[in-house]
Amino acid sequence: MDEEIAAAIELLRAAGTDTEGVEAKAAAGGFPGSALLKSISAFANTGTGLILLGVDEESGFEVVDVDASQLASQLAQVCRESIEPPVSAAVEIVEVEGKQVVAARVFELPADQKPAYVKNRGMNRGSYVRVHDSDRQLTTYEVSILLANRTQPRYDAELVLEATLDDLDGALVDAFVARLRANKPSTFRDATAQETLLLVGAADRDDGGALRPTLAGLLALGRYPQRWHPQLNVAVVAYPTPNNEPLADGTRFLDNVAIDGPIPRMVVDAVAAVQRNLSRRSRVPSLFREDEWDFPIEVIRELIVNALMHRDLSPGARGAQVRIEIYPDRLEVHNAGGLFGPVSVRDLGVRTITSSRNARLSKLLEDTLLPGTDGPVAENRGSGFVTLTRRLEAVGMGSPIVTDEVASFTVRLSSTSLLDDVALDDLERFDTSGWSDLQRLVVALAAREEHVSNERVREVSGAQASDVGAAFVGLRQLGVLERMGQGRGSSWRLVPGASVQPAQGTEAPPLAGAPRARRAPTSEAPQARVLLHSLTESPASAAELHHRVEIGTKRNVLYWLHRLEDEGLVAPTAAKRNSPANRWRLTDAGAALLEDIEG
Repeated sequence: MDEEIAAAIELLRAAGTDTEGVEAKAAAGGFPGSALLKSISAFANTGTGLILLGVDEESGFEVVDVDASQLASQLAQVCRESIEPPVSAAVEIVEVEGKQVVAARVFELPADQKPAYVKNRGMNRGSYVRVHDSDRQLTTYEVSILLANRTQPRYDAELVLEATLDDLDGALVDAFVARLRANKPSTFRDATAQETLLLVGAADRDDGGALRPTLAGLLALGRYPQRWHPQLNVAVVAYPTPNNEPLADGTRFLDNVAIDGPIPRMVVDAVAAVQRNLSRRSRVPSLFREDEWDFPIEVIRELIVNALMHRDLSPGARGAQVRIEIYPDRLEVHNAGGLFGPVSVRDLGVRTITSSRNARLSKLLEDTLLPGTDGPVAENRGSGFVTLTRRLEAVGMGSPIVTDEVASFTVRLSSTSLLDDVALDDLERFDTSGWSDLQRLVVALAAREEHVSNERVREVSGAQASDVGAAFVGLRQLGVLERMGQGRGSSWRLVPGASVQPAQGTEAPPLAGAPRARRAPTSEAPQARVLLHSLTESPASAAELHHRVEIGTKRNVLYWLHRLEDEGLVAPTAAKRNSPANRWRLTDAGAALLEDIEG
């Protein structure tokens, strides 16, 4: 364990802060007391974490002298006696840099025992979760969610007493019943529509014997569920800037629409609303470009279905919409209620696990047709997240970034605009074959901004502090990055003169500062060929070309124009290339090259 603790401390130093999985306290003056109890509660409620006593954050996570034996005894005691229910922790004393450090691994409680809380503060005031590098007190609503999650919630089985079966959509019900009769004839072939709705839990009888739709039945098959629950809908908002700031003219939203109706129709309408706020990017494997959306439409559809199907339907959450937020650099889907059951963020996208907060609703959506298709709204097999992750990987995008915060669940898709042609050119001087996507992004950001911090990388990527710290450390070991400063104010920069670095198991690279391998002629790049072909129409500005060919951002267009200019294939019409009057034109050499290419 000594090596593990030393590595954890190294990551803290690289991150310049505590992380979501490690809390360090100097404890030079004795046991930290209430502050540490909050961290114990937070790790038990959020995920297994590591507590280190004898490591001082204020001095850049230096190891300091402590009474390790006394601290270890006190730490084990408070885990048993000061937290309810008692928390399991493995407490050890390890030697790091010649001094003793108390290390305690606090284990996450099972879902049917949460929340863990500080006894003397009570459940509602003493329950915490871990958020990045700090411990946040749970709200009363969040405590109620954890208590509800101890068993299978049944909010979706509640009767909507003011509604009748006439408030269900006849076409949706007919298609639903027909599908059940076709797929499960032994049970539903001879059942009437009313009997079918009763059997599947879309309806039930009230105390007076009258048939009423359940909340699940109304959401899946209702004509207008928002008559009774106005906020059980979808809001789609498109922002003009990455940080929600309005444009200079005061514009706050590019689009802002509330989408109502039953879940099948909300899915279709929400996908359409998102789609009209996306742009098409060009993928250019040959002279002719292929357009594709910023994000795969089937991935967006799956995220919307998941949010509507698995959202919290408890009374305290019925005022919260499913929110889809579109930014220039990302798309986010938010819903009330975190993950339910034996599912963790680590499992998503990796293995198939079925766990439904709204079991009745999920079951109904298996046989509710998605309008305009012959398939259901949801498969309900627990494989959706695995499928969408693989789809993102197939189109060269990173995995979705998931945030699970008890009361809310957020999935974020980041655009790949940071790793554009310019950034890829910056990466050319490194052998990145053994690097993670996060390491490539860190180096691209460092090349663009000169210095990068843990916080800045987290802001761009959505990654956790510990993952960013690990990326920094790995790149330092490769001789690519060096650290500037200590503690929370530290940052990282590219090592001057750093060049090709080998992947593990490859032969030694050229010496730092050696010339990079010869780059292929610009004219061989499909992006360049598309620009040349477009300029045969007429001279054009970079902005006009960006509109014509859409090869990434305008910055990408300028990058390729400058490379073509270097090879004498295009030229500016104005003396200053950045002049508003400047247009780019084909040179005679560029026109001749196109003739050769096109035969």
